[in-house]
Amino acid sequence: MVLKPYSFSKLSTYKSCPRKFYYSYIIKAPKEEKDMTALLKGRAVHSILEVFPKKSSHKLADKYQIEVDKFINSDLGKTYLLPNRISEYRFGIDSNLEPCSYNDKSCLFRGIIDCIVIIDNRLYLVDYKTGKLKEPRWQEYDQLMFYSIYFFQKYNKIEHIDISYLYVEHDSENKITLERKYLDRYVSDLTKIINELEFDSSFDKNKTKLCDWCEYKEYCDLN
Repeated sequence: MVLKPYSFSKLSTYKSCPRKFYYSYIIKAPKEEKDMTALLKGRAVHSILEVFPKKSSHKLADKYQIEVDKFINSDLGKTYLLPNRISEYRFGIDSNLEPCSYNDKSCLFRGIIDCIVIIDNRLYLVDYKTGKLKEPRWQEYDQLMFYSIYFFQKYNKIEHIDISYLYVEHDSENKITLERKYLDRYVSDLTKIINELEFDSSFDKNKTKLCDWCEYKEYCDLN
């Protein structure tokens, strides 16, 4: 079973429900149609922020421009949307947990970071969020934590990386600092879920309240 390269989306799908992963990535079962409004909005907002201060060519950019402008002009927007920021940074991590290019054939895990910025000699990895604001106690940091493995490995002198989830519509962020001394733990968390996935032969259902909103619900009920 060849599933590499892995992405955070793949791994989070497996973590939430192995059966959903099986339907989505292995047999590619047909999905139920669902409301795409939130997804399209997210893509439009990301597009506006990605090219700022240039104008986005996304077909829905004008619809959400006012909301994004409020963030751009906020303190957080002025903090992160710096001229020297890097947007949509693509990277890979190979089977030796070493940095590689996004499309490298040896890539085990890869991702795209919405925004990278250096502030006062500190590296920030930023993920833009649209929709409901999460309370800090419920925020999951796995995605950017996994992404930090690449930077800790690539830049040996970096001892700390700040990761931030920016909730654009709420002018708010959830942020923590990662430390190099815990790098082995970050690597262990990533490899653990990959190993569980690769050795899984049953892909059991994880029944929760979220099943009612799953795009594979009808298909799953029949199997």
